[in-house]
Amino acid sequence: MNELTTAKMPDMWSNVEKANRGDRQALAALRSDLSGPNARLLLDSIGDLASQVENALIKASFAQTGVAEVVRAKLQAMRLEMGYDLASQSERLLIERVVQTWLHLQVAEMHQHQQAAPSVAQQDYSDNRVERLQKRHLAAVKMLATFRKLGAPSLQVNIERSQINVG
Repeated sequence: MNELTTAKMPDMWSNVEKANRGDRQALAALRSDLSGPNARLLLDSIGDLASQVENALIKASFAQTGVAEVVRAKLQAMRLEMGYDLASQSERLLIERVVQTWLHLQVAEMHQHQQAAPSVAQQDYSDNRVERLQKRHLAAVKMLATFRKLGAPSLQVNIERSQINVG
């Protein structure tokens, strides 16, 4: 992000806020911003719904700012461990999904264990919720693994009469 792009962000954000209040001129300016050279800035910040969902879940689940920051750092570390920086756009979406399903699962399990003397119905609901989230998380992990397996370039080398497959 260059200085011109960063300097333009407050104006673009102002257009978003004004358009939310029904200002037609701001809406026209916002549409212009979205088709202009700074569109990527808007799309990567305000338009990143996955980040907005993640932030909302963290904010709702962790009252202490320090804990929330540690959780954000953990999620970022998970992304890096899964190769986010070197991944294709499609693979990045899958990595994001793995991280988000992991977060949802951890928050649900945390809430489940924080319940003081839940009723049988509450415990059943909580157990079913955690089970559904486990399935979603495992499906996301499997999808990422499948994508990587299918998308990984393979190399076939023939040396004399021997064939060697790498990758």
